[in-house]
Amino acid sequence: MSQPSRPRVLVIEHERNTGIDFVGERLTAAGLELVTVGPEVGVPLPETMQGYAALVVLGGVPGPSDDQTAWWLPQTRELICGAVDAGLPVLGLCLGAQLIAIACGGEVSSAAYPEVGVFEVEPLPAAADDPLLRHLRGPTPVLQWHYLEVTRLPAGAVLLARSERCAVQAFRLGDRVWALQSHPEATEQTPLEWSADGPGELAAQGTTPEAVRDAMVQHAGTMTRRWGAVADAWAQEVRGHPASGQVGSLTR
Repeated sequence: MSQPSRPRVLVIEHERNTGIDFVGERLTAAGLELVTVGPEVGVPLPETMQGYAALVVLGGVPGPSDDQTAWWLPQTRELICGAVDAGLPVLGLCLGAQLIAIACGGEVSSAAYPEVGVFEVEPLPAAADDPLLRHLRGPTPVLQWHYLEVTRLPAGAVLLARSERCAVQAFRLGDRVWALQSHPEATEQTPLEWSADGPGELAAQGTTPEAVRDAMVQHAGTMTRRWGAVADAWAQEVRGHPASGQVGSLTR
């Protein structure tokens, strides 16, 4: 008797050092097959979501509308729209969250108070019955690394979380699309990797790569439990999709 195929998840990676990491480990353990594409992976983005059960869009240095320098972003937004139109689960992290906002009619602007380091995300009342964010169970530390933020939500989106510096830390669009401004996929080595070209970026924010890493080590237990539960819940959304996997065509 043949084994059922694993749902295939398209993962758009903008830069080699900004991978799916911890979240990817949880999704794979939950029985999903991750297919990573992007400019530095050397695998082009597909034209449509045909053959995929869900979409993950990761973070990166470009802004969500930097099409001149990041030539793959228009196609990324098209794939987001296609997944939304088809009712597929979508998860956007940092730049991925901003791309969801832009693709679906929201706005992104410069952050008044950039977040670079470990900060707490505070779930709002709407998160209490959200399939993903209910697992945070209160303010939860996570790595942040952004100078832009969502300043207007897409029509119909539900705001799920905030932080002291950022009003839009998480939102849900419809029943299956989640956008998180933070980096729950990050590992304890991520701050060192992202600062490999020099500590100046973190120094401007009054911290160091080592201090950020130490904060992640300090909060590792809480972050692993809570963000791991969020990733597991998204995997359940993918596995619970009526098609249990791949779509054959799009409405867009």
